[in-house]
Amino acid sequence: MGQDEQGASQDVSGSGGMSGRRQAIQPYLRYIVPALILALVGFVVVKWIRVNEPPLSDDQDVGTLWSESISRLGIQPLFPPQEDFYVGDIYAVISAYDEEDGTTREKAPNRPLLRKSVKIGHIDLRNVSLGTPGAPIFATTKIESDKTASTIQDQLEVPATADGRLKVTLVAFPGLKVSDDSNVDASFLDWFSLSAGRRNHQDEMVTIKVAETYGASNVESVLALSNWCAAEATKLYCSDAFARKMLGYIVNNEVFDVRDNKYVYRLDIRLVTRVYMTRAIDFRRSNDGSVGGSIGEEARKPDAPAPAAPPPASAATSDVRPSAAPDNGAGFGRSGELTMAIGNVLYQRPVVFGFKSVTFALDPSIPEAAPAAASKAGEQGKAPGDAK
Repeated sequence: MGQDEQGASQDVSGSGGMSGRRQAIQPYLRYIVPALILALVGFVVVKWIRVNEPPLSDDQDVGTLWSESISRLGIQPLFPPQEDFYVGDIYAVISAYDEEDGTTREKAPNRPLLRKSVKIGHIDLRNVSLGTPGAPIFATTKIESDKTASTIQDQLEVPATADGRLKVTLVAFPGLKVSDDSNVDASFLDWFSLSAGRRNHQDEMVTIKVAETYGASNVESVLALSNWCAAEATKLYCSDAFARKMLGYIVNNEVFDVRDNKYVYRLDIRLVTRVYMTRAIDFRRSNDGSVGGSIGEEARKPDAPAPAAPPPASAATSDVRPSAAPDNGAGFGRSGELTMAIGNVLYQRPVVFGFKSVTFALDPSIPEAAPAAASKAGEQGKAPGDAK
């Protein structure tokens, strides 16, 4: 009997101890649980919505944006569009970048040097650029007074003129329009009256109403470039060491960057075999973004960025505007805008906006002390190889 009472007494004592510890911890739970929830909210806001990052990247290269748009047409882009670019031109090109993990990338938004080039020579391909001998040439389209195509057109070919002059032919590119929206929102109104969000809107439009082209035989072009690179007077130009030095002089000395005793940028030699020209381009690309949030009464997410009105000429703008804070609370906001445009202007003569080429990849040369020293000198305003 005494033992049962003693055991019961021990059980009651143990239960009381647990209850006492629970009561001791209870006041702290009111602070621990909200702190954990707040930490989770902060993680979501910073990592997912990235409120600590600007709405638009600050390192967007205009040439890269142009190249991305024109590449959608299935040709190699040329920036800026220019008249002085011909079939037979030879360029040394920064074609790829080797990442630390061994991946080789031909495109990377954070590598604006990719696709940068320098002209190193020219091969006369006029004799193989005259088109297909005996190819039919058809009559020009008849236009009615209301500027529409006539339903009655000449069905016979027209006689060709063999005077040795090059002739451009027509090529049609579809109009290109790309629109993209992305939104990331988080709301914790029930717990903290907190909301945050990141929104981006991108528009891209390329219209080339009339395009012209001329080009050389691919087979003849490959043979011509092979002979040019083998000739005693020009074979030096087809070496990685020479091409890299020219790119270091003219483009950027980052082409000498080395990792594990290897150059990180890869180079090509390209011979232009066909050019695409136009007398008018209508190109617009805009990117609007906003990031922001608020905490307190009437918390609200940032408004979606309104599409920017297209400017009349080439332009690049950036704008940052704070958002209004909610009543009885605090708010933050940031927005940005980048617009690039080439208005629909009629040029006096056709300009080249894209091309095709035959490509020889260059075997990377072994880095030497001189280029590395030249790279450091270039950072101080000297070109590689300059005398001290």
